[in-house]
Amino acid sequence: MPAGQYSTTLTLMSPRTILCVCLLVSGLAGHLHAQTPAVLNYQGRVSVDGKNFNGTAYFVFSIQDENGIILWSSGNFPMRGSTNLPPGVWRLKVSDGVYNIRLGDRAAGMPSLDSGLLRNASAPQLRVWFNDGTKGWLPLAGDAPLGISHRPVLLAPGAGR
Repeated sequence: MPAGQYSTTLTLMSPRTILCVCLLVSGLAGHLHAQTPAVLNYQGRVSVDGKNFNGTAYFVFSIQDENGIILWSSGNFPMRGSTNLPPGVWRLKVSDGVYNIRLGDRAAGMPSLDSGLLRNASAPQLRVWFNDGTKGWLPLAGDAPLGISHRPVLLAPGAGR
């Protein structure tokens, strides 16, 4: 056969073999779908001493279910009141109290989100830890429920890079 050409061969399979292949493929498809990476675009607001924060600040994000079980985290959890920066801290610009982040964005170096785990979670909530660089780490007031409008966006392989 000349170089650069491909050949196909048709091989007939028994019904039993076809059934086994179909079951294997459907099982793998369900497994792959359950672990599809996702990105959650999140916009938050932060104030310090009653005033909208402006400047650069440090953040750690986590998603947990209604029982407090951690489903995902952007990095190591900080110690309340400490100004130390644990691994996985995100440095973000905050303008008039507003910040934006793409949670689970592997292209930015963040741990990936498992969309199947989040989709099946019972009342998932986002917890945000904040450090302005002077007052130390504190969780922002109230966890944000991740309702239908906050469900993660599935990314195609290589998207967002």
